[in-house]
Amino acid sequence: MRHGATFGVALAGVFLACSSPNNPMVSALDASAGTGSSSSSGGSGGSGGSGGSGGPIGSYGFSCSAPQLAGVDTQGAPPQRLSETGLYADLASQTFASYVRAFEPTYKLWSDGADKHRWVYLPDCTIDTQNMDHWSVPVGTKLWKEFTVGGVRIETRMIERFGPKAEDFIFAAYQWRADGSDADYVPDGVRNANGTAHDIPALSDCQSCHGYLPEHALGFSAIQLTHNLSGVTLETLADEGRLSVAPQPGGYRVPGDQGTSSALGYLHANCGHCHNDSGIVFNRPYRLRLLVGQTTPEETDAYTTAVGVPVEKFVHPGITMRIAPGDLSASCVSYRMGTRGTTEQMPPFATELVDDSGKALVDSWIASLPP
Repeated sequence: MRHGATFGVALAGVFLACSSPNNPMVSALDASAGTGSSSSSGGSGGSGGSGGSGGPIGSYGFSCSAPQLAGVDTQGAPPQRLSETGLYADLASQTFASYVRAFEPTYKLWSDGADKHRWVYLPDCTIDTQNMDHWSVPVGTKLWKEFTVGGVRIETRMIERFGPKAEDFIFAAYQWRADGSDADYVPDGVRNANGTAHDIPALSDCQSCHGYLPEHALGFSAIQLTHNLSGVTLETLADEGRLSVAPQPGGYRVPGDQGTSSALGYLHANCGHCHNDSGIVFNRPYRLRLLVGQTTPEETDAYTTAVGVPVEKFVHPGITMRIAPGDLSASCVSYRMGTRGTTEQMPPFATELVDDSGKALVDSWIASLPP
């Protein structure tokens, strides 16, 4: 979805992170901050959206310590250029920083057909995974996502956790220059950027997608990283000792046959960030986000809160249920996924084109449900 707002106070070009002798991005930390030892069994867990004190990284022997908050920019301004965010060692030659790692989620967010590439910088300390459904990444974590349409590179978005509080995240979008020499921070967004139909989001759009879940960073999670694709995965993070609580063997696959799991995964990635326990309020629960403890299709919230449940806020002739088993014509989800250009479309913004492939997945699943 459209990202880009600032939560809390931003950094002034400083990474607040865990101590690490091998990370050139990390500033030195106060020795009195309480660094753990490599013999400890892990750090404190934290609560809510806030991370804990961290713990050692397996055999690497690194440990977290409380970051100093010196150098905080009280105006809340992220870096003005992408080259200043730490993604590249040398932008001119397109050389990525050595500490940046590529990743991709199993289930993708539809962005009108844009090609996307993702990277993450993780400080050398554990991710708090006491709640496997809501990871709390360490202070200093950064994630980037690049958008390309028709071979034209348009923007790169960044998310950074800069402090220990739940709201200590900054979001920014950077528009690529025509000559590719850099990308500039565009807080007001850009319509039809770089001669394409792609819109770069304004900062005010950020909370609409990222504000409901405590982790804020979407797509970097236990379910989304359970795969054998390239880059960072749940397995690689577990093998490196980067998770404070180890995942179950094999990770967290979406339940059901291929058609069912694909449809549920699509709803999770494209709808679940708003339709969840802490999301948009309805009189009856309406949750499309998957949880790791839901091991059969019938246990998922998409089944229990949407299948056979009457529509509540949406009024349209013939649409009677959120998901009408075996009946696409009466299913709100199918209708709104196939609508664009009106207030009836879903998602409500950040897309101008119907995702025909994604809709076909969901429609096939709905049609297969016994009435």
